[in-house]
Amino acid sequence: MGVLSQDIRYALRSFIRAPGFTLVALLTLALGIGGTTAIFSVVDGVVLRPLPYPDSDRIVRLTRAQDDRLDGAYSAADYLDLVRGQTRFSHIAGYRQDILDLTGRGEPIRVAGMQTTAAFFDVLGATPLLGRTYHANTDQPGATVAVIGETIWRQQFGADPNIVGTKIRLNGNPTEIIGVVATAVRHPQRADVWTLSPLIVPVSPVPAEPGTDPLSVRAVNYFTGIARIAATATLGDARDEIKAIAARLEKEYPETNAGQTFNAVPLAENLIAGVRSALFVLFGAVGFVLLIACANVAGLLMARGAARKRELALRTALGAGRGRLIGQLLTESLVLALAGGLAGLLAGSWILTLLVRLAPENLPRLDEVSLDWRVALFTLAATLVVGVTFGLAPALSASKPELNTDLKDGGRSGSPRTAGRSILVVSQVALALVLLIGAGLMLSSLSKLRAVDPGFRTTELVSVELLLPQARYNESRQRDFYTGMLERLRANPLTAKSALLFPFPLRGSNAQAGFQVIGQPQRSPADRTTAELNMVSDSYFQTAGMRLLRGREFAVSDGPDAPPVAIVNEAALKEFGDKDPIGSEVDLGGRVTVIGIVSNARRSSLDTPPRPAVYLPYTQFVLPYMGVAVQTTQGPAAILSAVKAAAGQLDPDLPIGDAKTIEQVIDESTGQPRFRSFLIASFAVLALLLAAVGVYGLISFTVAQRVPEIGVRLALGANPWQVFRLVIGNGLRLAGTGVALGLAAAFAATRLVSGLLFNTSTTDPVIYVSLSVLLLTMAALACYVPARRAMRVDPMTALRSE
Repeated sequence: MGVLSQDIRYALRSFIRAPGFTLVALLTLALGIGGTTAIFSVVDGVVLRPLPYPDSDRIVRLTRAQDDRLDGAYSAADYLDLVRGQTRFSHIAGYRQDILDLTGRGEPIRVAGMQTTAAFFDVLGATPLLGRTYHANTDQPGATVAVIGETIWRQQFGADPNIVGTKIRLNGNPTEIIGVVATAVRHPQRADVWTLSPLIVPVSPVPAEPGTDPLSVRAVNYFTGIARIAATATLGDARDEIKAIAARLEKEYPETNAGQTFNAVPLAENLIAGVRSALFVLFGAVGFVLLIACANVAGLLMARGAARKRELALRTALGAGRGRLIGQLLTESLVLALAGGLAGLLAGSWILTLLVRLAPENLPRLDEVSLDWRVALFTLAATLVVGVTFGLAPALSASKPELNTDLKDGGRSGSPRTAGRSILVVSQVALALVLLIGAGLMLSSLSKLRAVDPGFRTTELVSVELLLPQARYNESRQRDFYTGMLERLRANPLTAKSALLFPFPLRGSNAQAGFQVIGQPQRSPADRTTAELNMVSDSYFQTAGMRLLRGREFAVSDGPDAPPVAIVNEAALKEFGDKDPIGSEVDLGGRVTVIGIVSNARRSSLDTPPRPAVYLPYTQFVLPYMGVAVQTTQGPAAILSAVKAAAGQLDPDLPIGDAKTIEQVIDESTGQPRFRSFLIASFAVLALLLAAVGVYGLISFTVAQRVPEIGVRLALGANPWQVFRLVIGNGLRLAGTGVALGLAAAFAATRLVSGLLFNTSTTDPVIYVSLSVLLLTMAALACYVPARRAMRVDPMTALRSE
């Protein structure tokens, strides 16, 4: 311990005596370790950390697929057959998102609700902060009770400790609050209030046909199932069992269940399925930055070791063994790494705060991302690894002094040890080029995604949600409300160009239905093409900027008592074959007559090609999830005010959602690719700068070592420009070697990001060539200053120093 303490004190004194070296090394390490810490925090919070429930690895999401098309939603009848037939789950529950208007406590507010079956909290096993949660053994369907989340408890109820037992009005119904759960209970979907379904399944948003038992319906899949695997079973057992149930139902109900399979996916895995690859790519990218930082600091230590050759040779001459010198030098590296680790932890907290602010809202589990003991342990481990990584090679190199030479010239002469620094610089350049090409591909992909024509207006369009609670609005009242809204909005000059729609564009998947043209060969439901369903009002296509190609738009005369009509898009035309679509009848579960054809539009996302779509008039097919689209040059605040005023005339207790411009909608839909492109581009720029610093440091060091040689060359007749070319050529040879290796590495590594790219090849030659030229240019600039310094070497001064 005495020797270690002595080495630590000596290391601290030596670093204080070399403030320039210490500052550059610490800054480099802080950026590398800080970036790695921040990205690890995101990966840990989103991917690695278990869900905050007991035995969370036993909680699964029940999924359903039909003809290999994944659709997680279940119908009431299929779900009940699954519940009755299974033996591998201790609890099963169904849930769906719900619209809840909280009234009677000041201004009405809309909260994110979830309607569940009674076993929902049995599946999660969440412990409440206050009161209790409902359970299958104690609570019956239809009980007017609710569990609220910690956030709304604090924001709306002032963290009242006596909230349990209080009655509130949800969608106009008196409901008793029975418990409060922690903010962490936000899975599988974000919710602020959980309510008990009045049935043994969540209530369908699509009313069953008169005389039909809603629990016997198999054609409408509308809610999600989760389950907890029993302690005596495994995930494989559960999967085998529910697949067998799906096979049995397929035989019993071929009209609706043909090609249908069930599966169980761990809930944590299901939540992050869409972002796992991207986060690991980001983690790999920041790992490259950390490696480049290590190489840079190792290069600095090698240069410092060369300058200390006389000191080390003297220690060896006095009897110090090589092991003792290596121990001392490694101690210095670890001291430097620990200081860099502390600075990196501080930098990581700042970077993480920035990342959370910039991250798209739809990144799952984002609110669970934080710096905690797990991240601190990771940072400590990374720091120790970094200290050994960048310290070992310089220690081995410097601990083997050549006594006669080193004692004589004190490290002024050139040395083959510069080969080690050259390897480090080549590695930095290669790693930087891999990151640059990865960033170039990501940015190119994002640019192409943003340039996609969605098929509708991308400016001067504002949308506002007009969601209606089903508890207060039956189908007739829904239609009356939306018709009244449209009349009032069109009477206002500010919102004169208004139309109704569902769903909003670029907000995820549409409602769907099998598509069968009457008169064409009959296909089973499983074989039918699936068409996206859209409910719109008259003038919608004009407001949204879509082109009516043939036929007519919907009219006021297409009311609830008129013959059902529909408009199809271009992508649906192939379903008609040689038949004229106008006037044809289509079976969507009910017959409709096609009256028009409109242009294609990308409804789900910009990277999803247009699919067959059917537009139905809301007056004939109304849902309580409609919204209004307004063509306007005014901002969303003015439109929202006008919509609230119109809604207030019809229902003063109805909360209205936020208003968004179409630009905001498009920005949100591209949030994740923009976020990861920004991060990788930032890492690439940092890597480029670090690589340039590495090249500059090596060439400066080499020039300093070769001053006597340069002096002799100049004395023998070489002109300064020949010296300039010599120095520049040396730097570019190293950079060129690094570029060649980097191109080969990028060719292999970019295969890993192919799934994240849109219309971009992983071997795009323009990106490969342009970024290689950029990197070589940066290397040439980094060599310029030491090359100019070499040109100004005075031969007489250099020779006298020998």
